[in-house]
Amino acid sequence: MNPLQHQPQPSQDMFSIPELIEEVGLHLNPPDLLSCIQVNQHWHTHFIPLLWRTIDDSLYSWPHILRGCYQESPDLNDDEDGDGGEEAGSESDRDSTSAGSSTNTTNSSDGSTTNSFDNNIVNSSDNTQWVYHLFTKYGSHIRILRPQYSVTIDAAYLGGRCTSLLTLDIAELSSNYMSYTGPLPTDSQEEGEEQEIYYDCLSPALEGTFEPRWETPDEGRRLRDWNTQQCLWLLIRRNLGLQSLQLTRSLAYLASLDSATFAYDTLALLPNLTRFRDSWLFWNIAMLLEKCPQLRDFSDYSDQGIYTNLQRPFDQLRCLRGIKRFTSQDFFTVLKYLPNLETLCFSNFDKVAFKDGDAAMRTTIFGNTPSRLQELDFYILLHQDHDIAHEVIPWIPHLVKLRTNQLYPAVAKALGTHCRKLEEFSQTYNGESTHPRLAMNIAVNIMGELLRGCPKLRIFDGIQHGIEASQFDQHFVCTQLEVLRCRIVGVRRLNLDEEAILARAPVAPTSATAIGEGMERSTLTLAEVLARIKLNETLMMLQESIAQQQRIMSRLARLTRLKTLDLGMEWRDLYYRGVVEEYILHTDGEYYVNHAKPSEDTLSLTLESGLSRLATLRDLEVFGFEGVNHRIEEEEVSWMANAWPRMKVLRGLHVDTLVGALPDAKRHFLRGLMQTLRPSVEHAAVEDEY
Repeated sequence: MNPLQHQPQPSQDMFSIPELIEEVGLHLNPPDLLSCIQVNQHWHTHFIPLLWRTIDDSLYSWPHILRGCYQESPDLNDDEDGDGGEEAGSESDRDSTSAGSSTNTTNSSDGSTTNSFDNNIVNSSDNTQWVYHLFTKYGSHIRILRPQYSVTIDAAYLGGRCTSLLTLDIAELSSNYMSYTGPLPTDSQEEGEEQEIYYDCLSPALEGTFEPRWETPDEGRRLRDWNTQQCLWLLIRRNLGLQSLQLTRSLAYLASLDSATFAYDTLALLPNLTRFRDSWLFWNIAMLLEKCPQLRDFSDYSDQGIYTNLQRPFDQLRCLRGIKRFTSQDFFTVLKYLPNLETLCFSNFDKVAFKDGDAAMRTTIFGNTPSRLQELDFYILLHQDHDIAHEVIPWIPHLVKLRTNQLYPAVAKALGTHCRKLEEFSQTYNGESTHPRLAMNIAVNIMGELLRGCPKLRIFDGIQHGIEASQFDQHFVCTQLEVLRCRIVGVRRLNLDEEAILARAPVAPTSATAIGEGMERSTLTLAEVLARIKLNETLMMLQESIAQQQRIMSRLARLTRLKTLDLGMEWRDLYYRGVVEEYILHTDGEYYVNHAKPSEDTLSLTLESGLSRLATLRDLEVFGFEGVNHRIEEEEVSWMANAWPRMKVLRGLHVDTLVGALPDAKRHFLRGLMQTLRPSVEHAAVEDEY
């Protein structure tokens, strides 16, 4: 007898444990979930709630289906992608491909194929009724709803089953809602009525709360919009377990809210609300925090928020984001009365934010206790550099992340002095171009204050900030850098005339000594002597350049945790903002735009100049050399492909998309070589990220 027959086989029951199915299902993509529900009836039962857990109507087949609700004769079955049904209700990355059919088929216990949808509904030309049917049938499974179509909001409320939402994020409503022809929850008025129009509310709780948009000329649309606004707020009030809510300014085009009290009272019904984002209504932060004792994250993008009326501390808020301009009084009031605030984002300090007497005002409001603030995001105005450095930075010593448009000298020095815990600096505004006509005016070496003063710095993401080669001879305290995006300038490089001198040398010299050998033993003309002297000087400069670059590479090689090393960018577009173009006539007879050339005083990035020393960067994932005056050849590309096994993105050999850019055959060849050696490496431009 075969002894293997007595060995226990893996139990099939483990694949039927509901807890295991749920844990696994939460990590599956919608196409995988769609496949799972077709395995057997047991999996169908347990995976259906996971498939319908999240609905984002901007993904998959939802836009195609919902656009049919705004057409006179929609037809669900003209979906060219062949995906719809339950898959349309699932969340996924926008780039994900559709998988599955328009209906969900499963095998019943008797082996026959059954359809989980009502065929009469699926095959109906009325997309609106089809959507309503889905929300009625599966609404109880939905936990995360992200609608951008008004019909989705209507269906979620009128379906009556969508009562267990945890997240409701309203996106900017699609313009298609303008012609929404779906069913009306209430009766519309007779056409042509000229007397005052009265619309019945969907609930007595809404009486006197909303006002229709009377400026909307089409009465049918006006009524539908008014009803959609009511459906939204009734949906919120029906889901008392909401933890996250987002409203957008496009809701104002449905109907106006006449009662601010109603909005506050609605949020007060949500005891678990921890995250709230809004760009529509004007919120009094003190009243909001009174109504929402669990609110930890508030984003106010209305530009009308009121912050100075805080009179007592509110311990719950951790994150405050907005686009409002702050006075210094706003800033210190927020820090005082939100003592546990960790993240603060606002537009910028008002142009007259810092006045005589502000220091006394700050002491009166804030006292002398430093804030616990860890993350700050705002725009620095040039003339406020000194004021921010002396009146703001010293009071946020626990700062970990700073996001701003650029560093200025005084602020940078203050950060290096007072914010020793700083881990991340990110440049939020990338400038209009690197072309000299449009480039940002950032003083060189400002970033050195952070490299020398912030030992915990992990990320310096400031691609237009420059640091001179000579600075690399100084001591940097930030040895844990993972991201370094900046321009290394001031490198001693040969100019075109000097390179021509080396090119004319009859024999490639190896050193300055070799050039001088034999001078006295030979009879040379004065011109020949001067030429040899010039050649000797040029070679000495070349050796100095190589030595300097090798020192820089050795310093970079010590940053063994680097995952991103970006040394420049080449956004040189002269077409941007209508700047007058300059054309050049090329030898092929074609005219091209004379875009700015790479910066001359940058690294050559050759193996001879020390590139091979970066072999220590084994975790490097992104390497960029846009706008760098490099001399990369086949040998360097091959070395990169082998030395950095984790490299995912390479910037500098990508397809140049600038209008009228001169074709670069060498760049094309090197890109092809890297694609052959490392097909998985993406060739991208810095500007793609901004």
